[in-house]
Amino acid sequence: MEVIISLVILSLVIWFVYWIIDSSGSKQFGHGVVVGKKFTPAHMQTTYVTTSQSDGRGGTITSTYPQITWIPDSYVLRIRIAGDMPSTSVSEEVYESFNEGDSIPVKYSQGRLSKDKIYIKKVGHHITQESIEGWECPNCKTINYTKTYECEKCRWGA
Repeated sequence: MEVIISLVILSLVIWFVYWIIDSSGSKQFGHGVVVGKKFTPAHMQTTYVTTSQSDGRGGTITSTYPQITWIPDSYVLRIRIAGDMPSTSVSEEVYESFNEGDSIPVKYSQGRLSKDKIYIKKVGHHITQESIEGWECPNCKTINYTKTYECEKCRWGA
């Protein structure tokens, strides 16, 4: 049993290290397309927990009790960018300001090990010049520092 637990823990550690390395690629800026929206209203979730303990006389006492957890509202956008369609949690403001089919500014990184994997870092109108530290125009490859996401050279995004 100890061997199985050790293997599970080792597997989780290896997966976590892989994820950290893979998701730490260089940050890029682009425009994605909102392909899906999902809102989950706030709710309570009940999980029943069973415990067993010795009664001191060779028997066991088993008890089951509810554990109630409050789950807040959840706003998720699915965005098509760079050939992938990752989902990301967003604020209510960002969720309400975009509809399916809309173009959305996205700061993301591409996987270092899994080149086809996209990790979304930030989305929405709140991306500023300071948060993107310059972005590369997908059309002419010029580095821009505009807050309007309009290429200064080829006018992409205008």
